[in-house]
Amino acid sequence: MNTADLLPYINSISGFFLEHQFLGIFFAGFISFIESLAVVGSIIPGSIVMTVVGCLLGIGAIPISYTILSIFIGAFVGDFISYAIGAYFKDHIKNHRWIQPYKHWLLHGEAFMRKHGALSILIGRFVGPMRSMIPMIAGIAQMNIAIFTLAIIPTIILWAIVYLTPGVLLGALSVDMGESLFSYFLSRSLIIILLFAIWHSLHTLIRIIHPHIQHIKFFSHLNSTDLTHLTKGILLISSALIFIFSINGIHPELHWINKSAYAFFLTQTTDLSISFSQFMSVIMGHTTFLLLNAATIIVLYHHRYIKLTLAWVLMFGGLFCITAAIKYGLHIPRPNPLLGATSFPSGHILLTVTLFLFLSTLIETKSFAIGSAVRRASFVMMMLIALTRLILQAHWLSDIIFSSMLSLGIWHVASTWKHLIPNITEKHLKQVCASILLILIPIMAIQPHLPDAALPKLPAPIEMRNNNPNSLPFLRYSRFGNVTAPLNFIYLGNDTELTEFFIDNNWSAYPTSGSIYQNIITLFQFREYQEVLPLLPPLVNNKPPVKIFGKVTDDSAYIAKIWAIGDGSKGYIGTLAKETYPESFFSSKLFVCQKHRFNISNIISSTKYRSIQHSTTDRFGSLDAFCWDGETALIRS
Repeated sequence: MNTADLLPYINSISGFFLEHQFLGIFFAGFISFIESLAVVGSIIPGSIVMTVVGCLLGIGAIPISYTILSIFIGAFVGDFISYAIGAYFKDHIKNHRWIQPYKHWLLHGEAFMRKHGALSILIGRFVGPMRSMIPMIAGIAQMNIAIFTLAIIPTIILWAIVYLTPGVLLGALSVDMGESLFSYFLSRSLIIILLFAIWHSLHTLIRIIHPHIQHIKFFSHLNSTDLTHLTKGILLISSALIFIFSINGIHPELHWINKSAYAFFLTQTTDLSISFSQFMSVIMGHTTFLLLNAATIIVLYHHRYIKLTLAWVLMFGGLFCITAAIKYGLHIPRPNPLLGATSFPSGHILLTVTLFLFLSTLIETKSFAIGSAVRRASFVMMMLIALTRLILQAHWLSDIIFSSMLSLGIWHVASTWKHLIPNITEKHLKQVCASILLILIPIMAIQPHLPDAALPKLPAPIEMRNNNPNSLPFLRYSRFGNVTAPLNFIYLGNDTELTEFFIDNNWSAYPTSGSIYQNIITLFQFREYQEVLPLLPPLVNNKPPVKIFGKVTDDSAYIAKIWAIGDGSKGYIGTLAKETYPESFFSSKLFVCQKHRFNISNIISSTKYRSIQHSTTDRFGSLDAFCWDGETALIRS
């Protein structure tokens, strides 16, 4: 789908719910009600629908306070109806024709409740198809209604937070990234969700197909689980090759997915995230990979698993050589040039994560539970390594995606023949695990004493050179690197004088947006604040506004977002905007250039400032569309 094709839909949806906010509030409550009804709620894809509701909240199309109240009431009523159905029809419900297709869910739910008691109300809402069955089972079990009520209240609140948060963040980020990128991101996200749903159901599909292809010689020795591994492996490796071929010939920093991720992580970098990233990079680096392999090979060879040892050496020796050949053969530059020209692929993921996945398969031959736990830990490790390498600007996002898909693909293909792994005794497996710990623990211990990796290349802070206001930027860039608003206000003075200037001109001081939590609290208190500022605040110098002022008239809302220049001792820079009120910031008018919005003469009297003229900026057809005449107000205390 062309990104421009999504514009009318985004426009019409946000405009519709703006003009019919009651319907938006009712829709959110109705979805939470349906999600809580027994059986019905297990069929509805609630996480996807609630993400849509969260997105509407994030962009300000529906009010946050009434919507959350509606969601709570809907879920509360749905839970009680499910409880009442279970209590009233407890003797007939298991054999009812509507329940028969879902009886296995009911049996799982009963076992779950017997094991966890009242705690199952809290846990069960997040466990797949059982989430709507648990209240009905509580009714069948005649759970004390007071205990049931006390259990569902925190459950509903936690459920709403978990299910709404992705959509709220997506909506908030959509303001910052601009419509063109957001549309592209949204369309690709929908495709990824569809592919994930197919991927999740692949094993079930293959179990259905497997009996019909068993007569084919190649498949006769593979059970449905092995065939699933093989299919997933081939799909992942093929997709990785297609992905990298599709961006071949485009310089990494010019591809939208790399530009967006680079700009985003650039603005999210903190001293803590850099320190953690350096720690992860050291303990999961190439040295660790070689030492862990050496330890595993020595233990396996010592106990005379000759074929397994040989296969291990060939597999990981070959993988290491291929990775090194690609890295030093292609010499693709890293985002941070100080780290050299060896960005593609990510050796940390392709080598170390693959090693831990294979170790999980090795352990699984003796203990499925422990092997599964190690495998899940490997997936978490993959995500952490990916984040840390992006924070340190050691890899482009395309490198991470390719390496992750290839790593998982190799593991899936090899897992097809895991039945060929010899029967390793529990004692010998423990020795393999012990040898790995003996490698990891010393590396973690000496890490603080190792030299730091090259620090990421951070943007230079905005400073006024030679006390010249013209040296300050006049456009603000979003987390995703696109122009999102003009900086049309400069104040040269201290904090107290700045506040007095706005108060004297009948502006009110709003709470600053230091965190998402503070923003959420503020949204409940100041309606007009919600309509012009997303939950993720705009950044300058990688920092949110230090001052926010507002003024509301009968037909307009005026908002000033102010950032400090350096430490604030030299003054402040900011964006003053005039928004139509009480219409939402996200009304359809925003998709065309609004000439009144950032033009400073429409916001404060020309007698109060000296003008600095920049080039005009016209942006059409995006969530942050504006037509700015280039005039910046300069005020000296």
